[in-house]
Amino acid sequence: MVRQWSLEYDPPAKPGDVNPLADQTISLKRFTASMDFITDDMVYRPDDYERGVYPYNRWRVRPAEMVGDMLLRDIKAADMFKAAFGPERADDARFVLEGGVSRFLEVDAKENWQAELELSLTLLDRQEKHLPQRILFQKQYEAMIPIKEKGAAGLAKAMSLAMSRISEKVLVDLKLACEKAVLKKQED
Repeated sequence: MVRQWSLEYDPPAKPGDVNPLADQTISLKRFTASMDFITDDMVYRPDDYERGVYPYNRWRVRPAEMVGDMLLRDIKAADMFKAAFGPERADDARFVLEGGVSRFLEVDAKENWQAELELSLTLLDRQEKHLPQRILFQKQYEAMIPIKEKGAAGLAKAMSLAMSRISEKVLVDLKLACEKAVLKKQED
């Protein structure tokens, strides 16, 4: 019997009180993943250059889709935008967030095991005509969380905390970058 695991955490708190983005929309394109993580296997690194998977444990959804879904949920919960859409409506929103998961694994050391999550994000403003001006930011986010209980359950818990911490940072960066773009357009 194969057990399936997912990320679970409460959405982060809303970043800030004043909301000049109340009439703006954002969409998340379908996230991609590095070749090592285009799988629902729970990947671990027992030693340098070596990868393994838990044979009777899987992620319920592939990491790229799971991270994208959680981030979309958190953006909606933060209530910063008039609407937040998934990949099916990417062309309808002013702001578009693209991303890729470059690390999503357990790293085993003799003493400490940790969940490592690394995410690359690019935020675009579709109201800008030329590509260089469309890019509001391109950033790497990473979190390394100690695994308290070894095994698939411990990895799922630590990875959930890693995603929660990254999501908090992303929400703050989204708010700042989108507010700046809205104010710039109003000044033009």
